Amino acid sequence: MQQSLQLLTINTTLLSYTILVLYRKNSSNISQYAQDLRNILNSHAIDMIPGDININYLNDDTIQPVKSLMDSLEYSQIVQSPTFVSAGSTLDHVYVKPTFDIVQNSIVSVYYSDHDAVKICIKHK
Repeated sequence: MQQSLQLLTINTTLLSYTILVLYRKNSSNISQYAQDLRNILNSHAIDMIPGDININYLNDDTIQPVKSLMDSLEYSQIVQSPTFVSAGSTLDHVYVKPTFDIVQNSIVSVYYSDHDAVKICIKHK
């Protein structure tokens, strides 16, 4: 599997959110991945995009196609700390639309994975 995605819609009594959960296999083509992602984001109103992108956001030039896409669509990447324990890399990303205020954003160590968990608390503006 080169990549996978899961589209979730969360409805509350006042608001509805759509979340696109992503995974990108390390060996897949990044430019093609970004283009496929662009097609999805242009077809659906997505509020949040968490996922294991397998590109180090903080120290990897190969992130540029994804970063340019997210910037052009006004998504912000909120994970700014390493999430991949053994390499100290930020492979797990969470992109949000500017309609959210991030109340809390932290990395949580878990015993069952070589990735730390990302914990976020958000508030709709």
